[in-house]
Amino acid sequence: MALIKQLGRYPIQSLLVESPHSLLLKGWDPVEQRFVSIKTLHPDYLSDPFCQERQARLAWEAWAASTLQHPNIIRIYEFNSQSTPPFIAMEYVHGNSLKSWLSQKRFSSQESVGMVTQILAALAHIHQAGMVHQDIKPGNMVLLASQQIKIADFGIARLEKSIPCQFEHVTGTPAYMSPEQVMGSRTDARSDLFSVGVILYELLCGSKPFQGQSMAEIMKNTLTFTPPDPSTCNPALSPGFDSLLQQALAKRPGDRFQSAEAFKMALARVDR
Repeated sequence: MALIKQLGRYPIQSLLVESPHSLLLKGWDPVEQRFVSIKTLHPDYLSDPFCQERQARLAWEAWAASTLQHPNIIRIYEFNSQSTPPFIAMEYVHGNSLKSWLSQKRFSSQESVGMVTQILAALAHIHQAGMVHQDIKPGNMVLLASQQIKIADFGIARLEKSIPCQFEHVTGTPAYMSPEQVMGSRTDARSDLFSVGVILYELLCGSKPFQGQSMAEIMKNTLTFTPPDPSTCNPALSPGFDSLLQQALAKRPGDRFQSAEAFKMALARVDR
């Protein structure tokens, strides 16, 4: 694939990420004199039968994220639907995904709590706006050198009280999905908080709480398996993490933390 040279007013500097149906590019904004990240559809798939759905998803992602202004959420600058291919121009941040970091190192409990606290602060803002992210996972988090976290990718986010949309069958990433997502049930803010619990468990233990050799096995374990307490995986941890994660990973939404703020307050009380 030849690198796109320009989108809108943005000369393209380099390819950052290539996924099966989209590209993330580094561009330059000559008006604001700053680098930008540009998300666009993969040019090799512009004529396939699902292109219109992907364009609708891109437009929705741009709208959803642009309504949110928070230091732990990637900022959206522009959505250009007239370009071929259409694109989103957004804040460029110099960092790697939390997924990438998790494959390279183990974080201390203090570092883990600091990152998850930031994720919960962002989710409190998202939920207050009446939105459910639905794909909270390390691959959608950028970790900066300053340890600041930025949440990205609102492609399957939805308004909490909205009717199901035409692409709502895409529900998330299996290892981080809540039981209600696995079952195809309607989600609310507590589904995102379950995903945060999965991330916190992975940060503290170095492994995901729900694993399997296939998507079906991971989903089954999410519904039926109770993971070991984190203190058994990491004896240096305070037992307070055990009860906190038991609540965060409860199968029934009513047994979990009922808000991001409640989760954050409980996390602040754990002895580290």
